[in-house]
Amino acid sequence: MVEETLNELRFSQTEILTLQQSKTQLLFIVDGYDEVRSYKRLYDPNGMLNWNCKALFTCRSSHLANDKFYYKYFISAKFELKMFADLTLVHFDNKQIQDYLQRFCAKLEQNSKLTPEWKSWKTYQNNINQVPGLRALVENPFILSMIVSVLPNIMQKHDTKQTLTSLDLYEAFVQQWFELEEERMYTNNVNTDVTNLQKEYRDYSYRLASKMMDSVKTVVEYNKDDKQNPWRQFFDQNDPRVTTVRRGVPLNISQRFYSFIHKSIQEYFVAKNGQKSIELMADAYDEKLLNCSINTHNIVDRGVFGFYSQIILRFPEFKHKLYKVIEMSKTNQKVSIAAANAITILNCANESFKNADFRDIKIPGANLSLAMMDGADLSGADLSNVDLQSAWLQKAKFDNANMKNVEFGQRAYVDSESFINKVKFNKCQDIFACANGYVQAYKAQKVEIYNCKTLEKLCTIDHHQDDVTGLAFSPNGKQFISCSKDNTINIYNVEKWQIIKSIPLDCEVVFVDYSKDGKYIICGSGRFVFLYSADDYSLINTFGKHYKNVITVEFSNDCKYFVSAGEGFFNVWEVESGLPVQTVEDIDNTIYHAVFSPDDSRIVCAFSDNTIKIWNFKSYDSINVLRGHVSKVMCLAFSPNGQYLVSGCEDGTMILWDAKSFEIIKSMNAHVRLISSIQFLNDNETVMSGSWDGLVKFTSIKSVPLIKSLPGHAGEIARIQYSNNFKFIVSCSMDSTIKLWNPIDGSLIKTLFGHDDVVCAVSLTNDDKFMLSTSRDSQVKLWNMESFKCVRTFQLDSPSFAVDFHIDNQMFALAGFDKAIHIFDITKNLEIEYLEQDDEIMIVKYSHDCQKLVATGPGANLYIVDMTTGETVVKVNDFEMDFFDLAFSEDDQFVYACERPNPKSMRMWDISGKLIREQFSEAEYSEIFEAQQTSPDGKRVKIFKNCVQQTAANTGEMLWISGEYTLNMLGCSFEGVQNISQENRMLMEQYRIAREKII
Repeated sequence: MVEETLNELRFSQTEILTLQQSKTQLLFIVDGYDEVRSYKRLYDPNGMLNWNCKALFTCRSSHLANDKFYYKYFISAKFELKMFADLTLVHFDNKQIQDYLQRFCAKLEQNSKLTPEWKSWKTYQNNINQVPGLRALVENPFILSMIVSVLPNIMQKHDTKQTLTSLDLYEAFVQQWFELEEERMYTNNVNTDVTNLQKEYRDYSYRLASKMMDSVKTVVEYNKDDKQNPWRQFFDQNDPRVTTVRRGVPLNISQRFYSFIHKSIQEYFVAKNGQKSIELMADAYDEKLLNCSINTHNIVDRGVFGFYSQIILRFPEFKHKLYKVIEMSKTNQKVSIAAANAITILNCANESFKNADFRDIKIPGANLSLAMMDGADLSGADLSNVDLQSAWLQKAKFDNANMKNVEFGQRAYVDSESFINKVKFNKCQDIFACANGYVQAYKAQKVEIYNCKTLEKLCTIDHHQDDVTGLAFSPNGKQFISCSKDNTINIYNVEKWQIIKSIPLDCEVVFVDYSKDGKYIICGSGRFVFLYSADDYSLINTFGKHYKNVITVEFSNDCKYFVSAGEGFFNVWEVESGLPVQTVEDIDNTIYHAVFSPDDSRIVCAFSDNTIKIWNFKSYDSINVLRGHVSKVMCLAFSPNGQYLVSGCEDGTMILWDAKSFEIIKSMNAHVRLISSIQFLNDNETVMSGSWDGLVKFTSIKSVPLIKSLPGHAGEIARIQYSNNFKFIVSCSMDSTIKLWNPIDGSLIKTLFGHDDVVCAVSLTNDDKFMLSTSRDSQVKLWNMESFKCVRTFQLDSPSFAVDFHIDNQMFALAGFDKAIHIFDITKNLEIEYLEQDDEIMIVKYSHDCQKLVATGPGANLYIVDMTTGETVVKVNDFEMDFFDLAFSEDDQFVYACERPNPKSMRMWDISGKLIREQFSEAEYSEIFEAQQTSPDGKRVKIFKNCVQQTAANTGEMLWISGEYTLNMLGCSFEGVQNISQENRMLMEQYRIAREKII
């Protein structure tokens, strides 16, 4: 590549050789790797080792997103990875945007076509900040440059109350480009026919962009001497009209290489061409349309789908055309690819297919990941190669459908009907063991053995008298070991599942494992670790005393060392000498699991502060912190080939990481409760996980990325409620945001930013015009709900957890971390009362007449305050649970409290503090505590981890859900289904008869 480029620049061979032998170090800038993807590796094949050089490669991030080992393409096989460094250019911040606007306007002073106001950078800045949707777009440098060029024209036509989308900007930019090119052509080429020139520009752009997308190209190489070159119709220099039109299209041309000026421009043209083809096909079917791009290739580019989603919003009739093409596929196989693209486009735009009549449709290769298809009838449909990851398919009908190579993103699961404490895979015999419990005793004291392929239960081991806390198979797969809180370790023969040896200890055993070479068994509890011989089971060494309780232990892959970790520490020990190699103590949080990287160069630890931390094994320096989980990280596992790391979380979420770069590949909502154990199978593509929800699941990591992202919270939701007029739903979350939702379809109305920590609660005025939010960042914010702006911030001395508006909307009560109730006057902007209590206050609620106030916290106390005097008139402490919610009766004579979300935990007192009642029905619980979550037409909103769910209050049927969720096929039917794999058949059968707990 180097010599070729220098030759094109007319360097002689002598000059090239002189440069090559020079001691001066050269810098080669290789711009646009994504535009030359035919070169898989750039360094060695292009002879860069022959030069005294450094190389700088550039590439759009989106082209590396699905290839997690991209660094291999940019380095020599002779280099160490540490010689490679990559940087990501982030979006513009406010200062960069302002600097760009100032430089842009400085060049406009001589432009007489613009009015004076549009020569001021502040005019651009004001419009960018005030026009809905515009501020978020300009963070992209290319879009910012595009916006400033079209903003004066677009603002003359734009309704300032409407949100500007990127589609509007691209439409304006392309139209302005074509108009200027037409004007230039008319001015400079009097002999050129400019009739319909703009239409020709557009048609040319549509065809070229679509052909490039079909060929998976962003750059085209055209050799004019190649008579068979497929791009001749676009770049033939002997055709004057082709040359004229090409010059008016937004292209970059570098010698024989052609590309659009930006990939997003290409994506825009592809989407517009698809829109045109779909509309023609739906309006008047013509055989000629069968060869159009929309009917020859399945669309996979997310950028293109982004434009399609905006086209649907802008042109509502386009949605009907898409449905018409889908309907056509029922009787016309020839439009099946167009139909697949049509339904994928609709899914990308978050269209609901609930109860849709899709009988006999043909949509091979469609992407319906995260689709809402409850009750959809897909009987007789061609669903070959369709992606149904994380789709909701409750009571969907698949009878007689073609389901060849359908991707569900997971395999059949095991339901233990109790919680799973540990799960372990035998790599030699394709079986696995799980430690689970008895529902009545809530003890995980039995071990069940399953066939990994058929999920048939092979046997049950029931020799322990208390929780089984650890499981392990020997490396040769012939022995199995379990440990328990009953102070014993049991070693079994795998063939007959008989106990070979039982080793008693003096204390509870909380972990056990074999060394990778099969020589040792390691176990322990409390502050001690014990090393046994795997041959004769004799005790070799005792390691202790540890800094605090040991929770996890793991051998290095070379079996020379092991790491023990727990409450604020980890130790590394040499196995042979029994001596500690390194001790790291006084860590702020608990380590639940610690593992060695595949090459033993790093120690990776799962922490209680929601992070994964990585230490260098040689220096023991902390070298990386992985963030992505929103709850405690409980377990870790590397894939056998060392390419992936997977982590399991307390909230049931799994994250797949690149084991080299430690970048997130994908996040998966695998379970609904804590993931207690996680492991890769031998195929490097399937993750086995056990959870306290009682399920052992098998999740595929090879499936393609989800086609869309739903606007859920990034962290668990703390509170949710309808507005008083039921026109919106408000949720607050651990991700520091507040979101407003449309109750009709679940679409996101607005995200409110401003807090720096968990938003614990919100409260709306009676007229819904203002809202208060309280957070662990020690701030209370007052929001104008018409402008969605924070109009006031109250700074506190400590975190606050709950807030409630007074009936006059002028005051509010605040529950504080400082064991007090604070009363603020909004009009005076100050605190007017400070009501000290005995414990932290987590919940506070006014009575309907605001004469009384009830509060509670984790200290198992309930306080009733007389607001006329400010005195705590009642303190109740005759219960043993922490209450989640409080309420007054309609006449304010009684107080209710409950522990979420259990009606059996409800209590009722009169206002004197006398306990009146302890038993309530589901209906009574719902009437008292779910009123704010239930609309007059019987629709209820619920919290599902980080998602908002709306269900029918009387039936529980889900109407919509925000955010990314897990696959759900409860009650589906699939009689006579064709070409389905055995694994998918097992999965569907399980969901068809499954209990509700799997979702």
